[in-house]
Amino acid sequence: MKSQLWQIFIKAFFPTRCLICRKFYHYQAPAGSSEPFAVNLGAFICPVCAGKITFIKSPLCLLCGAPFENQEGEDHVCGKCLTNSRKFGKARSLGAYDLTLKAAILSLKYQGKTRLAGPLGKLLWQSLLQYWDYASIDLIIPVPLHPKRFRSRGFNQAYLLIQEWQFIKKNHGIDSRKLIVDTDILIRQKYTLPQTGLKQKERQSNVRNAFKIVNSVNLKGKTILLVDDVFTTGATVNECAGILLKGGAENVDVLTLARSII
Repeated sequence: MKSQLWQIFIKAFFPTRCLICRKFYHYQAPAGSSEPFAVNLGAFICPVCAGKITFIKSPLCLLCGAPFENQEGEDHVCGKCLTNSRKFGKARSLGAYDLTLKAAILSLKYQGKTRLAGPLGKLLWQSLLQYWDYASIDLIIPVPLHPKRFRSRGFNQAYLLIQEWQFIKKNHGIDSRKLIVDTDILIRQKYTLPQTGLKQKERQSNVRNAFKIVNSVNLKGKTILLVDDVFTTGATVNECAGILLKGGAENVDVLTLARSII
């Protein structure tokens, strides 16, 4: 009884403030969860803002994952992928880089709202299950930051999104030899300009030779899933995929939290 009264008091006098719109709202935590990592997005973002996430769904490009404007028909290869070679196998994203998802990513990266990484990462895990047979993935590699940018920011947002996946994997009874997160294989050796504002060819030039493999022992013949926060033109993940394939990987796919709709 005391616990219930205390919860009523907390909700009445200390409502949750939405990290996106900054308005106060009342959040009811889900009951009965057995997952120690379980964090609901509703603990940080109000229902109105959460409802503005534009989830990407079919029909979409079989290669880059871009959604088509015409919502009728089946998945097929888009015009850009027909004319531009892709080194990765396929790329998929949770949602469009707009409104709530964009605000959440910017809050995470540039305002240090690292509490968002847990719930966003859980949503990203659901995308993994939607688009891949997880048993086929050997290694998960977050796109690395240059040490200078890492020191400035204090964290790699791509890694934060997947850092709790080890608990999810264990909870699902997944083979410990699969879905191994590795941050020691691929490094960013060149400090590059931010990709924001650059055109596609400029983005490709900006990240050329920016990455390097430092440990290829566990890479040969493996199926890799590259994870990043945003897919815009695909220049960064394409460069990473090319390096990993040269290093001996059999296939490299890409999963991002959001993608620009261009």
